Amino acid sequence: MCAVLHKSKVARALWGNAQRQLRIALKRKPRPRVWPPNGLESVIRHHTELVQRFVAQAPARWQFAGKTFCEIGPSDCLAVAGFLLGKGAARVDLVEPSPPVLHSLQRKVLEGVRQSGLALDTTFVRGERELQFDETRVSYHNSFMESLGFEDRYDYLFSFDVMEHVEDLHGFYSACRKVLKPDGQMFHSIDFSGHSEFEDPVPPLDYQTYPDWLYYLMYPPFHRTTRSFLSEHHQAMTSAGFIVDETKTVRRADNDYLARVWPRLRGRARALPMEEVAVLQAVVVSHKI
Repeated sequence: MCAVLHKSKVARALWGNAQRQLRIALKRKPRPRVWPPNGLESVIRHHTELVQRFVAQAPARWQFAGKTFCEIGPSDCLAVAGFLLGKGAARVDLVEPSPPVLHSLQRKVLEGVRQSGLALDTTFVRGERELQFDETRVSYHNSFMESLGFEDRYDYLFSFDVMEHVEDLHGFYSACRKVLKPDGQMFHSIDFSGHSEFEDPVPPLDYQTYPDWLYYLMYPPFHRTTRSFLSEHHQAMTSAGFIVDETKTVRRADNDYLARVWPRLRGRARALPMEEVAVLQAVVVSHKI
């Protein structure tokens, strides 16, 4: 049996989950979120990159003027919504299970992104010390996608680095189909590499070496990347009523590294074609039927 990789990181993850479970058992609230977490310039840079990713990864055929959009899992980023409004979108809905980050510095973040050369409409955020959304154009839904109560509401739907955290792919994609208009389209940029303790510079598939029972103890549901694979997303989309139009691989594992780590991977990974397991980031475009 191969030795466990990154023992100290595994121990840190186990300890972190033990603290989380104890806090839940004692009904203690998590520590207040510090924002911006790594300084204003870091947030501006990250949110600028997210808008640039939208520009690079959204299908070229997508239109903006008068269209309705849904961004799933924006976290603290309002810049993509501002970009869509700047392109003429009629409405942008943000669906996020965490509360909105309406910190007074959000204005400076949006202005910083705009000054990078991206045409953002920043007027959808109102107020001074206590910010609010212009609800006629932007709505924030503090919920999971499956709880969104709309039907045939959006022309387009998208997410960045969200789908790897979704526990029920079929349920999620079924909810997407429900809220999209007939022939509505969506794209999801999915990160299949390691998260938390196993992000870069840790080799990207090392987190796939742990057996399910150990990984569950490290990262329980809703606090983890689920270790899903591309074919599972394709299957879930198809069964939920979508046609997959295009899949673009953005990043792949190095062939030499993949060959070295392959014997250590859990059985579920080794049962798949090596070329699929090598996919570390992919953009999947589909439409509702």
